[in-house]
Amino acid sequence: MNQMESMALLLKNLRQTAPLIHCITNHISINDCANAVLALGARPIMAEHPDEAAEITGHAQALVLNLGNISASRMEAMRRSACAAGKTGIPIVLDPAGVGCSPLRRAFFAELAGIASFSIIRANSSELRALCSGDSTTDGVDVAADDKITRSTAKQQAQWVVEAARRFHCVASASGEVDIVSDGQSCWFLSNGDPMLGQITGTGCMSSALAGACCAGGQPLEAAVTAAALMGICGEQAAAETRARGRGAGTFHAALLDALSTISSEALAQNLHMEGASL
Repeated sequence: MNQMESMALLLKNLRQTAPLIHCITNHISINDCANAVLALGARPIMAEHPDEAAEITGHAQALVLNLGNISASRMEAMRRSACAAGKTGIPIVLDPAGVGCSPLRRAFFAELAGIASFSIIRANSSELRALCSGDSTTDGVDVAADDKITRSTAKQQAQWVVEAARRFHCVASASGEVDIVSDGQSCWFLSNGDPMLGQITGTGCMSSALAGACCAGGQPLEAAVTAAALMGICGEQAAAETRARGRGAGTFHAALLDALSTISSEALAQNLHMEGASL
């Protein structure tokens, strides 16, 4: 089975099995993350109280942890959920949102990495750079100008994706004009997407939630690639519809969810622009 066939099967199985995805994410994007998971056919649960988090993780098929808009109670819930997932082998997707500008988040990432292994780290290249080198190149959650992944810089920026995969023994995924996914042995470059994805908040968080849903139905590498492909292709479809209607960000927001809920395996295959490289 080739990569495209495995992605199509993953999407089909996900919709048939409706896995439970436990997402502990920030309150800015929590509703969008839940709707993105639902759109794919999985079932989200967004429990963050420390006293119930571990038990709920035990019922889930994947755990998504997002360090954005962090709070003390959410950090404790993440600790307990990561411990529960680590003991039972539930896949963990970690989104280190804002880690490049926050020593607190970098220290907490290191703590979580000591509790359990991650299946996927999904981030932007500034965040991966901060995790690998300790450099802080940004003052917020957005990627720094010098770290942006474009068609001309993708091969250069891939170093942080590959290094993160090797350092943390997982699949690393970075978003940009070109999305890059690596397991430390191979590297995949996906050139789908549209600038409108950057005009609404939470698309990175949604991508991490999608990766969690995909991880519940497949191996980490194919899950990360499938999640990146889905967001890129659905972003293109939503943007085309929005422009055709002469509308803006609000219409795009709704159209993105429409696209995620209706995309077929055939559309995924027909519209995907991806190339791979061995390392």
